[in-house]
Amino acid sequence: MKKKIISMLLVSAMAMTLIVGCGNNGADEKKSKGDEKTLEVWVAPLDDDTVNNWKPLLKDWEKENDCTVNVKVVPWDSYEETYTTALNSGEGPDVGYMYNEMFPSYIDSGAVVDMSEYVTDEDKEEYKYLENGYMMDGQYGWPLVTGVPFVLYYNEDILADLGETAPETWEDFVRICKAATKDTDGDGKIDQYGYAAGMSTSDVGAMQVLNAYYYSALWQNGGQVYKDDLKSVAFADEAGTEALTWIKDLTQYMNPDFMSQSWSEAFANVFGEGKAAFGVYRSSQTDETMFAETYPDLKWDYVTSLKNVDYGTFGATDCLTLMSAADDKDLA
Repeated sequence: MKKKIISMLLVSAMAMTLIVGCGNNGADEKKSKGDEKTLEVWVAPLDDDTVNNWKPLLKDWEKENDCTVNVKVVPWDSYEETYTTALNSGEGPDVGYMYNEMFPSYIDSGAVVDMSEYVTDEDKEEYKYLENGYMMDGQYGWPLVTGVPFVLYYNEDILADLGETAPETWEDFVRICKAATKDTDGDGKIDQYGYAAGMSTSDVGAMQVLNAYYYSALWQNGGQVYKDDLKSVAFADEAGTEALTWIKDLTQYMNPDFMSQSWSEAFANVFGEGKAAFGVYRSSQTDETMFAETYPDLKWDYVTSLKNVDYGTFGATDCLTLMSAADDKDLA
């Protein structure tokens, strides 16, 4: 049953079909207060105080352009739903914040604008990840948050006890996971696991389960999320199916409560406590000071990616985007 649930969760989360209405968004009525110019900007909760951290960055620009920027933070757990509902009712922002998986549906519906005409040669030299916002024949995204990929951490003590070194391939990983999953205190119950995993969607939704586990397996097996035209999905092909099956087969080496813990909870509660050979977390944890303070008794290291057909892991390229319903697109 658990295997079926995982399969349904991952595949369902990937099969996003958003229907976005793109009327005039109430352009004649919204965002007007005398002659004052305003821009509505929606962003994700990027830190503990996103609005107050953005306002100082915008202060000079607001003064220069005689404009007020209203920053709204949209919770992760209802992110796409909030956008879809608002755009269908004509209440969306002028500037939005989107992760790459959102774009195809919004581009196809005409909800976002191709910003190619705004991109200068200077921009191309200045912005390192600008091309990551180019998709479906247009500059629909302006990359804002990039990097912090998920990496595979391993417990050095557990691997040493097994006579193993850092894994390089899927075969290495499965072998070590199997050997590490055992009863270490002789009470007849498994108390050490191969893989600390959490697939609950309570932590910012199902997308993080995909980010932490599925995408890396998909790419390592030679698969892709979308076909080259970015207009149809490719994850359901042979490579994607094999990757999902591989993850399902790994559940026998995971902590038994993997369906009730989020990916970050499993890392902290299982891997961080020295109860698993492997755990997945963002590369930010590779800071030795941070790790030492959080898990002082843990001897650890990491690999950036395993390999089956290829290497691969998930790193974010979240973007700002110009919404079609913006009253003043040049200003936005």
